[in-house]
Amino acid sequence: MHTVLNWADSFSAGVGVVGGKGWNLSRLARYGFNVPPGGVLTTGAYATFIATPALAALLSQAEQAGPTPPDPLLEALHQAFMSLPLPTALADDIHAFLHTHDLLAHACAVRSSAVAEDSELASFAGVHHSSLNVTGVAAVLQAIRTCWASAWTKQAISYRHRMGKSAAEAKLAVVIMRMVDAVSAGVAFSCDPRNGREDQIYINANFGLGESVVNGQTPPDEFVVNHQRRGPDWVISERRIAHKTTHTQAQVGGGTHLATTAPAQADQASLPDTMVIQLAQFVMRIYDALGDSAQHQDIEWVYDGQQLHFVQARPVTTQRICQAVAIADQPICWSNGNYRDVLPMPQSMLTWTISQFPIHVILETPLRRTGVPFQQGVSRVRRYHGRGYFNLSLTQWEYFHYFAFKPSLINQAIGGHAPEITPPPISWQQRLRQIWYNLKLNKQRTRLHTRGDEADRGYIAYCDSIQATDWATVSDVALIQALQRICRDYLHWHPLHLMLAVSLGSYTMLNWLLEWRVPGHGTRLAQSLLIDNDNITSAEHGRQLARLAELARQEPEAIGCLKQAESAPFAWRQLPDNSPFKQALTDFLAEFGHRAVYELDIQRPRWREDPSWLLITILGMVEHPPLPTGRRHEARELAWQAIRQQVPRWLHPMIKRLVVKSGIEARQREASKSTLVRILSLTRTIALEAGKRLQRRGLIHQAEDVLHCSLEDLGHLMQGIWSGQGLTNLVQDRAERQQWQYMQPAPDCLEQDRPRHAQPQSRRANNGTVYQGLAVAAGRAGGKVRLLHSPDDGHRLAQGDVLVAPSTDPAWTPLFLRASALITETGGMVSHGAIVAREYGIPAVVNIPGIMQLLKDGAEVEVDGDSGLVICPD
Repeated sequence: MHTVLNWADSFSAGVGVVGGKGWNLSRLARYGFNVPPGGVLTTGAYATFIATPALAALLSQAEQAGPTPPDPLLEALHQAFMSLPLPTALADDIHAFLHTHDLLAHACAVRSSAVAEDSELASFAGVHHSSLNVTGVAAVLQAIRTCWASAWTKQAISYRHRMGKSAAEAKLAVVIMRMVDAVSAGVAFSCDPRNGREDQIYINANFGLGESVVNGQTPPDEFVVNHQRRGPDWVISERRIAHKTTHTQAQVGGGTHLATTAPAQADQASLPDTMVIQLAQFVMRIYDALGDSAQHQDIEWVYDGQQLHFVQARPVTTQRICQAVAIADQPICWSNGNYRDVLPMPQSMLTWTISQFPIHVILETPLRRTGVPFQQGVSRVRRYHGRGYFNLSLTQWEYFHYFAFKPSLINQAIGGHAPEITPPPISWQQRLRQIWYNLKLNKQRTRLHTRGDEADRGYIAYCDSIQATDWATVSDVALIQALQRICRDYLHWHPLHLMLAVSLGSYTMLNWLLEWRVPGHGTRLAQSLLIDNDNITSAEHGRQLARLAELARQEPEAIGCLKQAESAPFAWRQLPDNSPFKQALTDFLAEFGHRAVYELDIQRPRWREDPSWLLITILGMVEHPPLPTGRRHEARELAWQAIRQQVPRWLHPMIKRLVVKSGIEARQREASKSTLVRILSLTRTIALEAGKRLQRRGLIHQAEDVLHCSLEDLGHLMQGIWSGQGLTNLVQDRAERQQWQYMQPAPDCLEQDRPRHAQPQSRRANNGTVYQGLAVAAGRAGGKVRLLHSPDDGHRLAQGDVLVAPSTDPAWTPLFLRASALITETGGMVSHGAIVAREYGIPAVVNIPGIMQLLKDGAEVEVDGDSGLVICPD
C-alpha cells in the first residue's frame, strides 16, 4: 500500500489510515465539493517513523509519565522528530506524490490529521501543528516532521488525557494539499454556535488566508444567514462588517505573516452578499453530505474571487442547545409520535430537506395567528438514523403556557410514548393571557368551519393548474424557481396550516362536556357520536374502493385486469369505454391519484404513476367484502339515547353543535392532509423531471436517484453552480446508508440524544393478559389477530379479523372496512387511524408499544375501545 494517498484512495482507506481531517476532506472530494488537489500521508508512515529505536524509547518514557511529562523529555522528543532521518522509501513516495499531483512548484498546506481528530467526540482544534505556504520537497518533509512532533507537546498530551484518548488513537496522518490564492477566507457553521439555533448559518470572514480568523488575530466580518428551515427565501439576517486592520497572507520564502490591510479596504465586506448566500447553501449541503442532516459541521473555506474552496470540515462537538427558556433545566424529549403514523421509515434526503419548511410552518401557524410571543429558532423536528422526531417537550410547554392545555392532552392528541414535562408555575397575569389566546384561537377555528372548505378547494385548483405544466419544456433554472414559488405560496396558506394543526378543539370540548355529565362514559359517547358523521377524505376513498370492488364483481374482464396488476398495472385502460369499472377507476384516480402508500414520502410512486397497489387492494376487497355497517349505526343511535336519558335537555343543542363541529374539524384535517400530499406530489413531479435531465447527462443512473439529493443539491445542479461531479457517489452512499437505517431499531423517543424504547402497560387478569392503550374509537369487538407490517400485506386480512399494525396512514383505509377492530403500536386522537376508525365505527385502541411482538398472528383477542384495553385470553 502506498504511504501517500490521493483523495479517492483516502476515502477507501478510511479514517484509521488517513485520520479524521483527511477522511472528511476525501469525502468532500468524493461528493464533488471543490477541495484543492492533494492527499494524505498515512498513519502507517507515522508508525514506521516512530518505530525507530531511539524515538520509540523516548515515546515509551513519555507514555509512562502520564499527562505531564517533564520538559527535558519533551524537548528530547521534539529534537528526535526533527533530526532523525526519514526512511528513504518514504521520502521517495512523498516526492513522487508531489510530482504526480503537480505540487512540486506550488505552495502547499501541510496539516495534521490524527485518527481521533475532527470526529464527533473530539475536534483536537488548534492542538496539532499545521504549516501553510510550504513549497518544495525539502520544505514539505520538514513540515511533516513538525506535524508529527506536535502530537507530543504538553498541549497535545494533556488534551488526549482529558478526552480519554490513547496515543494509538491519536496516530497522525498528514494532509498535503495545494494552497488556494485567497481573496478572503474564514469559517462557517451549519448552526449558530452562539445560541444553538439550527435555522441560522454563522459565517466569519476576513481578507487573505483564514489563519487570522481561525487564530482570532483580528476581528472578522460576521454574517448570519437565516434559511427559514430550508425555505424559499434565504436572507442575511445579521451583518457586522468589522474594522479589519490586518489579514494573513503568504510570505515570500514560505510561511505566512500578518499584513496590514489597506485603510480603504478595512471597512469593506470581505465577501459579497451573493457569495455569502452561496456559501450558506454549500454549508447546508456539507451538513447533509457529511452529517446526514443530523450532525452539524464546522467548515473552513477559501474564496479566490471566482469560486469557493473547502479546506476542512468537522463535526461540531460542543453545540449549544436552543430550547424554550422556561424548561431549559429539563431534558428535551423528541418523540416519533405522529411522525410514525405518516413517515415511519428512514427518509431520503430530498424528502427530509423539502419537508422541513412546511412542517415548521404548520406547527408555528397557530402561535403566529394568535399573537403568541413564542421563542424563535427552536427546532421542532430532528433527524435520527434517517427518521423524524418531534420536539414534544417544546409543544407540551407552548400549549400549556399559552393555552392551558395539559401535557397529557398533547400526548393523547399526538400519540407516541414520550414522558410529560413538569410545567413551571403560571402567574395570574399569564392565566388572563391564556383566556385571551384561547379566544383568538377559537375565533380562528370558527372561521375555518365556514371558510376552510372553500380555501381547500382553492388550493386544489392551484395544485391542478401547476400539475398541468409541461415540465419537459421548462428550463433548469425555472424548475427550481417553480419549487421556490410553490413554497413561497404555501407560506400564506394559513387555513391549510390551521386545519392540520388545531383539529381537536371541538372534540375536546365535546368529550369534556359529556364526561362532566356522564362520568366514566364521556369518551365512549363522544366517539360513538362521530360514526359516519362527515365525509372524511381518507374514509371516502376507502368507500370508493369498495364500490370499485362491487363493480369489478359484475365485470369478468375487470377481474382479469385486477389479476394482472403487478405485471400490467394499466391493462384496465383497454376495457371498453362504456365499462362502469373503467369509468369509476378513471374518476377515482382523478380525485385521489396524487396519493400513495406512505404518501408523505416523496420516494413513493403516486397512484396515478403506478396503480398496481390499488388494483391489488380492489381484488382483495372483491374476495373479502366489507363488514355490514348496521351495527355501527346502531352504536351511534345508542349513544344518543344515553345522552337523552342522562344529560339535561338544555345541553342537547350544544352537544349537537359540537358533534357537527368535531366532524367538520376531523374532515378538514384529513382533507388538508390530502392537499399537502398534492403539493408533495408536485415536488416529486418536478424533481423527477430534473432527474431525467441528470440521467440524460450521465450524472445519475436513473431518474429516481435524484430523490437522494438534498434540496440545495438540486438547486446547485439546476443553476449550474455544481457540474454534478461526484453526484453518482453521493447518491450511492446515501442509498446504502438508507438501507442500513432501515435495519436499525427506531426508538420511541430520544431524551436529548439518548434513545428510549417504551414498555407496554399490562396486567394479568382472569385467564389472560390485558394491555392498556389509548381508546380512540368506541365499542367492543373480538376476532383473530392479523399482524400486518404494511398495507401491502392486506390480502391476509379476512373479514372480521382484528387489524394489528405499527401505525396507519390513508393507504390502510380500505382494510378498515373488513376489520372488526384496530390495534396499533403508536397513534393519538388526531392520527389517521383514530379519525377513520371513529368515522367507520370500528373499535380502536392505539399507542401500545411493542404490541406487534406481543400478540400472535391468528390468536383470538378482544378490543375494548371504550376503555382502551386489549384482552388476550391464555
